[in-house]
Amino acid sequence: MLTFGLRLALLVALMAPLPSPGSIPHTQLNAQQLDLDTHRLTLQVSRNLYPKGAQSNALGVYPIRVEWQVQSPLPLSGLQVERRSADANEAFRPVSPILPATAHQFIDSDAALRPTERYFYRVVAYDLSGQRAFTSSEDWGYGALTPKRYFVEYTKTIQSSQKRMDLLNRSFNLSKLGKETIRGLRSGKAVYDAHVSGLGAEVIIEYSQFEDANQKSPKSFVLNGFTNVDVSMLANGRMKGAMNVMGLFPGHIDYDHIEIKDGEAGGGYYLVTPKGHPTTRLQWNFQ
Repeated sequence: MLTFGLRLALLVALMAPLPSPGSIPHTQLNAQQLDLDTHRLTLQVSRNLYPKGAQSNALGVYPIRVEWQVQSPLPLSGLQVERRSADANEAFRPVSPILPATAHQFIDSDAALRPTERYFYRVVAYDLSGQRAFTSSEDWGYGALTPKRYFVEYTKTIQSSQKRMDLLNRSFNLSKLGKETIRGLRSGKAVYDAHVSGLGAEVIIEYSQFEDANQKSPKSFVLNGFTNVDVSMLANGRMKGAMNVMGLFPGHIDYDHIEIKDGEAGGGYYLVTPKGHPTTRLQWNFQ
């Protein structure tokens, strides 16, 4: 049987107002409130950006910039940027130290950033006790490429297409003559046309919305343009061409009087112009 004192204490407790969500420690808020807090930290990750004054890593990839805005009523002790690859099964891992709560950007210049790969980012907010308070939504980005790396990755699409051209890969010169069309593994087509020209042959390959599957990021290099090779029966000659590149890495490639020696490039230059970067003149051997 409750005494009068206990009954009074119980009555007071029942009549006491419930605490408001703002008075509960953040780590104790329910899942719905945590979800609301996700929208209080908005994230934006750069894509194919050439940061002013930044250096590329050894793989030819420029840094990725992660920016955010915090709109949280909660006092925070710090923020930390986390990253994962495009593989959704991979866990997020920290790529920054604990940053001040007033920070609004982080430059990811990791030496491990790889060409043409997309990366997903999020920002974790910490409360005054040092516990994870809430996490931003995710956004993805990728690093711009140096002109040399750009041309190397572009060439992978060209080589991938040529490997599937039956006429081009025949052993004898005369058997290479003719016309054929191949389809890109993702989109578009490439038309091969080789015919007799003077004492040699002319080989034209035209690309239309052509994209192959050698790139890890979808729509990395989508090609529209042509290459034209005039060669003698001894497989010596010249190559010209122009290619507009669309997709994640837009730009333009010009073949500036490439010399063909024994069927391979042996002189001349490539003019490489990734969007957002000045034109670079690369020697035939990519130097």
